[in-house]
Amino acid sequence: MRGRAGLTLALVVSAALAGCVKPSDGIISSTPQTKQRIEVALTEGRVSDALRIAVGYERQVPGPASWALTGRALWRLGSMSTAEAFHRRSASDGHPEGRLGLARALAARGEYDAALEMAAPTVAVAQMAERAGRFVGGVHSRLGDPAAAATVFERAAAAASGEAAARLLAMAEVSRRLAESRPGAPHHGGWTGTAGHAVTEMVDGTAWVHAEIGGVSARLRLDPLHWRSSVTPEFALRIGEASVARELTLPIALGDIRSTAALAVRAASAGDGVLGFDILSDLRWIWSPATGSFYVGSATSSPEEALFQRDLAVTHWVSARTVVDGLSVQLLLVPRIGAGPEVATADASGPTTIVPTAAARVTGDTRAPVPPTLRVLTRVGGWQAELTFDLSPEMGAIGQVPLSTPIVLGADFVRRWSWRWSPLSRQLALVDLDAIGDTRR
Repeated sequence: MRGRAGLTLALVVSAALAGCVKPSDGIISSTPQTKQRIEVALTEGRVSDALRIAVGYERQVPGPASWALTGRALWRLGSMSTAEAFHRRSASDGHPEGRLGLARALAARGEYDAALEMAAPTVAVAQMAERAGRFVGGVHSRLGDPAAAATVFERAAAAASGEAAARLLAMAEVSRRLAESRPGAPHHGGWTGTAGHAVTEMVDGTAWVHAEIGGVSARLRLDPLHWRSSVTPEFALRIGEASVARELTLPIALGDIRSTAALAVRAASAGDGVLGFDILSDLRWIWSPATGSFYVGSATSSPEEALFQRDLAVTHWVSARTVVDGLSVQLLLVPRIGAGPEVATADASGPTTIVPTAAARVTGDTRAPVPPTLRVLTRVGGWQAELTFDLSPEMGAIGQVPLSTPIVLGADFVRRWSWRWSPLSRQLALVDLDAIGDTRR
């Protein structure tokens, strides 16, 4: 590689691979075998291994295929801008993996039409049909067109085989049912109603929200930062749905806000499921984890707008991105940690953590051992302070999780703020509860 992309890759890789290089990783015995090793590592969640192999492959066989594989590994490690540079170079040569990677980056910036145009041809490629189909269908779903999403899932299923085809057909069925429940032109995900306060409760630091799903009352763990909403198999049976289904299409109500949503079926240790960001991405919402208060409103609701604009003097607007994966959406923050921006997620239940590669990047020293805790100046919107990060092992994004971020802002950070999401502006607002001296919201 030459130029800025090559320099950036060198910096990222030096942090990722410091002290971890294996002599055999630089040997490219066979291009097909090398590609297979990278694919297996990505599938199993060994993303740093995948990057190490891809870097050696790119050095010996530079070209669209190796650029795309390097970009995939970088993307999964949260190095989004560097990954985009490699995908853009691969896509310029028409490589389908490069096109899909670049489309993901475009969608994360809200450029959905450009993303669809870039990724549409990749759905017919058999070896990437599931990943491409999930992405393209998911973008159509986010745009409020589940009928188009269903068509894409079916096309991808025809190109795939085995379990991948079965999963895509199940998603097509969910989307068809969504389309049938939303007659007329697409609009804001189908949500109707005005601003309302969803009934919540706090138990041992966990917020629970009371919703109505399929006409039955449900108690869901509230986590607007979680990337996938779900109900338990037991709840599915309670409302007469087959427990063997992986996804259900059900009417859901939060206060006076009503629509139909796709919900995964997953086991949970307590409650009837999880209310996550994939459903809430089409709504405006205000959440105060300190008290469990939760307000929801449709994106164009004027009463909700007045509620959303409160306390602007202590509001910090944060750069936010959304990563689409099938019918799910992951919310990402881009705070400045140390000298520059870093990709992060937030977790209302765990600690604030950083993986070794990101720690080396923010400290600027890729050779020194990383201490178990690290205090770093962190800026979120207009707010800044030194935060303590616990060193965490790499979270190798398993399966279809779209991104494994190197930074997690944990409960000690999350619970000091009231969180507000504006889907039209694609911005996240944080209101400092200490600054307003009122946590009753």
